[in-house]
Amino acid sequence: AHVTGGGIERALKRLLPEGISPEMDDIEFKGIFSKIHEKGVCAEEMVKVFNCGWGMIGALPPESLPAVEASGGRVIGRAV
Repeated sequence: AHVTGGGIERALKRLLPEGISPEMDDIEFKGIFSKIHEKGVCAEEMVKVFNCGWGMIGALPPESLPAVEASGGRVIGRAV
């Protein structure tokens, strides 16, 4: 899912099939996003409004995770 307007929540809804929901891990905000968060914007609102530096999110089978992490990607949650 290309993360643009509508933030992560909307992007994940476009990506996942009906009946499957995203379960996000606790997010470590970096760069400008950490400064915004420190000023009092809650994590839920940060995820709803901003892309938090992520330009692309993929839903992959567990066996793909080692290759994703080896290429610099990281796990940010799971589909349930």
